[in-house]
Amino acid sequence: MCYNDKNYEWTEKGGTLGDKTAFKEFGLTQNDIINAINEGKLQFRSSIYGYPYLRLLRSEVEKLAEEKFGKDLFIWLDFINIFGQREAIMTLFLHT
Repeated sequence: MCYNDKNYEWTEKGGTLGDKTAFKEFGLTQNDIINAINEGKLQFRSSIYGYPYLRLLRSEVEKLAEEKFGKDLFIWLDFINIFGQREAIMTLFLHT
C-alpha cells in the first residue's frame, strides 16, 4: 500500500483504536473525544454493525492526550507497559 494514500493510516495495523480503548489507554473521557471531533482535531469512522462505537486514528488520539496531560503521560505509559500495571499506575498518575 502506498504511504501517500490518505486512507493508509485507517488500514494500517494498529493505526486505529476504538473510543472505549482511548478512554482506557489514555484516560480521555467521552466529552474529550466529542469536543475534539467537533473542533476538527480527531477524525472518526463509526460502526453500524454490532454495538455502536467510534473508530479513531491512534496518532490523533495520542496527540490529543499529549495536549491534555503533557508529554510525561507517554513516559509513564512506557513504564507501565514494561511492568504490566497500567490501570493501577494510570489511576494514581491521572488523579494526583
